[in-house]
Amino acid sequence: MYWLTNDPQLVKSDNRRVLEPHSARHLALIAAGGEKRAASFADGAYNIRPGSYGNPTAGRIPRNVLSLGHSCPDHRQYRKDAAALGLQAHGAPFPLSLASFLIRFLSEPGDLIADPFGGKLTTAKAAEELGRKWITAEWILDYIRASAERFRSAAGFELSPALQAAHWGP
Repeated sequence: MYWLTNDPQLVKSDNRRVLEPHSARHLALIAAGGEKRAASFADGAYNIRPGSYGNPTAGRIPRNVLSLGHSCPDHRQYRKDAAALGLQAHGAPFPLSLASFLIRFLSEPGDLIADPFGGKLTTAKAAEELGRKWITAEWILDYIRASAERFRSAAGFELSPALQAAHWGP
């Protein structure tokens, strides 16, 4: 993934758009007014003070490493659509949940999402669902044609004559 800017002041990343629900344990900690103990870890780099984690918040910030499955219902449907059209399916596993997370974190509704490596258009689908404009590029027509099925219900969808001609399946 590339995240580019020529002006760091214009970066829009905001972890408040990707907050996750608190665990039951953290909710209980908040209800109890936070930590009751004081502790220091990693040579003082991480400290717990009485009252820490006691303020109610909208959710928790996700961890630094995201653990997501490599397959999802959307990916399986894409593979079925490609097979039904007799087309080669793109093989890279890229779950819609990952694309959605990154788009929510890095952009705002109405922004333009550019994906120079379209593949099965997972980034484009996530952008469409999240109210972002999108543009993509892909040089293998089979991938684009099979992915077009994912957008049939989108407002303004129209299959271009070039993609219609590429439909050599049933």
